[in-house]
Amino acid sequence: MANRRLFVAVEVPDDVREYVVDQLRPWQHDLAGWRWSDPALWHLTLAFLGDVDESRRPELSERLNRAGRRRAPFEVGLAGLGAFNRPAKARVLWLGVDGDRDAMVRLAGSASAAARRVGISMEGRHYRPHLTIGRRSAPVDVREQLSAGPELRSPTWPVESFELVESHLGATVRHDQLDTFPLTGKV
Repeated sequence: MANRRLFVAVEVPDDVREYVVDQLRPWQHDLAGWRWSDPALWHLTLAFLGDVDESRRPELSERLNRAGRRRAPFEVGLAGLGAFNRPAKARVLWLGVDGDRDAMVRLAGSASAAARRVGISMEGRHYRPHLTIGRRSAPVDVREQLSAGPELRSPTWPVESFELVESHLGATVRHDQLDTFPLTGKV
């Protein structure tokens, strides 16, 4: 069977993308050397699964569906700028997640647990909800740029579902949504 590069994510609505792009554009213009993420591909990753054998996908989808039935819808937004590993030696720029972060963390935990139950090895790293907006290969100090960045706070949106997504890397990155799982649990 073939492997697929998979992740579990929450989509960012078009109106939020457009708002954030407008807020970031002037600031990004002054930052040289960054590869900016395509806003059309923006998502909030819940769990990166890596290369997964296609034979595991049906059971993975069933377990993710069960996880969705146990979680209630919640609201999130995007707010604040940050950098990984740290602003003094940044390789990744991100937007923070605002709103019901606890619900987002619980959903990410459920997605990771579903993957582990079908035999997918998961990182033990603490989950930090964020949206990656830029990357670079060499670390750089961005403390000044972050403090000069926009005080961004997007409109919030209801998270009523999450997706299993296949990532295709190459000259043009593409994401294909494979399954959608509604959040139907009680608040």
